[in-house]
Amino acid sequence: MFPLTFTQLARLTDAELNTQARCDSATISSISTDTRSLRRGDLFVALKGTQFDGHDFLDEAVARGAIGTVVSVNNKSCQTVGDQAASVAVDDPLQALQQLAQWNASQSDSLKIGVTGSVGKTTTRHMIHTVLSGQYRGIQSPGNYNNQIGVPLSLLCLSEEDEFGVIEFGASSPGEISNLAGWTEPEIGVLTNIGPAHLDGFGSVETVIQSKAELIDAVGANGLMFLPVEMACIPEIKRRLPARTITIGQADGSDILAEDVSFRQGVLQFSVAGEVYHLTVPGRHFLNSALIALGIARELGIPGRQIQQAFNQFKPLSGRCQLRQLGNWRVLDDCYNASPLSVAAGLDAIAELDGVSDRIAVLGDMLGLGKLSTYYHRKLGMQAAKSNLDFLVIYGEFAHDVAHGAIRAGMNGSRIGVFDDLDLLKEILELWMEQKCGLLIKGSRNMHMERVFAWLEERAHSQGQARQDAESNLIYRRAG
Repeated sequence: MFPLTFTQLARLTDAELNTQARCDSATISSISTDTRSLRRGDLFVALKGTQFDGHDFLDEAVARGAIGTVVSVNNKSCQTVGDQAASVAVDDPLQALQQLAQWNASQSDSLKIGVTGSVGKTTTRHMIHTVLSGQYRGIQSPGNYNNQIGVPLSLLCLSEEDEFGVIEFGASSPGEISNLAGWTEPEIGVLTNIGPAHLDGFGSVETVIQSKAELIDAVGANGLMFLPVEMACIPEIKRRLPARTITIGQADGSDILAEDVSFRQGVLQFSVAGEVYHLTVPGRHFLNSALIALGIARELGIPGRQIQQAFNQFKPLSGRCQLRQLGNWRVLDDCYNASPLSVAAGLDAIAELDGVSDRIAVLGDMLGLGKLSTYYHRKLGMQAAKSNLDFLVIYGEFAHDVAHGAIRAGMNGSRIGVFDDLDLLKEILELWMEQKCGLLIKGSRNMHMERVFAWLEERAHSQGQARQDAESNLIYRRAG
């Protein structure tokens, strides 16, 4: 973050400054909205959410060493929380945070890259950052910081030394991306893929398309857009694209054309303009992310050899189709979230997983699909039936719809488990897991499928401990 004084802070946010505190020479260089991660010297912004109110934690913030606080003008009783911290009162602390973020971004000469889409945006953001970091210094949105709070906190990470920033934008209703991108002012925009997601907020896939296209408007006529060639053919997107647009994909007409694509033994290989690249990833659905990162790197003059070196360093993020070895089991940890497109990609990945005996998909509900939930869950069941699975384990309100689709598509009902209780799910899963089976674990965030993964970790650890005890006992008996 670029440093600023409390006087500047008050001016930027149209705030009342508590002059009782001695803050004339104090400089703000970092901001926190959570006392659990607050570091000494942070400015604490008291945000009010559905479950917590930051104003209830002002004393704790000061005790932990906050240099000052930003509070609501309607909480004047909270403004003086100790003689060691300055207090700034604003109409809306969230708006103040956003104003500060926009100011911080405007101070930075770094190249701003905005990434959005229905699926693949986090992986693409991470891939871009990995590739560019080989030559340039920059930041990316931390974790899942892609909303009205997360994007400002991401922008506040930019400092004078940064040469680029990759900022992820998420949305669940129209207009959100326009706001997020407005604070960021990206020079390069990235659309990953668009499909049914957050339909309870958007209402239709058509509205999703219009909302994601808000990024194109923010990039503007002088910016540069990257997107899959199929997306560029959608009329609502095509008419808004700037003159400088680079398409990626395997179809003829792609500006960055992937040829000779193969996926064998966990290695994705492809060639672009005669240069061969490879990544160690769990599935071929990482291709588009790699092509976008490659395209941006080439725009910035990074040679192919250095791009490949960065690909060698790339690791999928936890919960984002990360392949984990748990004892004898190979597990695709894709717990973080789920939509029709991302689950289809996960099923493709488990179908191509090598070195396993049986393949098991453990799927939780895809939430946020509104009135089309039944349709998409039945369609998911049909896809699962055609995905080379040995067993299908389903959990949630729409599990019966998935089973209905799978059986209609020809899957044997005796190999399908339907559950609304995770403990019962674990019992049948334990019966079906072979020594060297492969598992896909996926579901929407609120389904908390990471609990299944944690249970598998515990089982693998106990099995390993049991084997170790048995081997120790055998050595003891032989010695005796």
